[in-house]
Amino acid sequence: MASAVSQQSPPRLSEDWLATIIGLIIVVIIGSGLLGPGAQNVSLSAEAGQTTAAALRPLSGWRVSATLDGESASIEDAPTALADGQNVLITCRDGAVSTETAAAPPEGVTPPPENRAQVVLVNECAAPVRVTYQTRALIPWPVFNLFSR
Repeated sequence: MASAVSQQSPPRLSEDWLATIIGLIIVVIIGSGLLGPGAQNVSLSAEAGQTTAAALRPLSGWRVSATLDGESASIEDAPTALADGQNVLITCRDGAVSTETAAAPPEGVTPPPENRAQVVLVNECAAPVRVTYQTRALIPWPVFNLFSR
């Protein structure tokens, strides 16, 4: 006697659920910056008489701000597009913050790593100085702001 064996197929998600899950995975990948550089934020702080340096991604569209003794300071001619191997020298002297591009970092500062630009902050003022370089996210969309907080 032959018995009929019923074969049950495993439960499957509908096409709507699959599309929703794939869409959420794409949002997480883009929002977390895995698909490209997300928002960048690099701050340098130097007390009176100190020098500090930081390596940055060679990107364009940087926004530059500075504070001197906690008060907003004007920073003239700060480059917003950085290139590989570039050295940006930011100096605080006599209460003013100035910027110049140097061929090499100042004495005592190591050159930037490969594929990076370098910002060097030299504080010759009597108060602490803070310089911040920032970029926005690759895709500025409100949903992606959830991942940056």
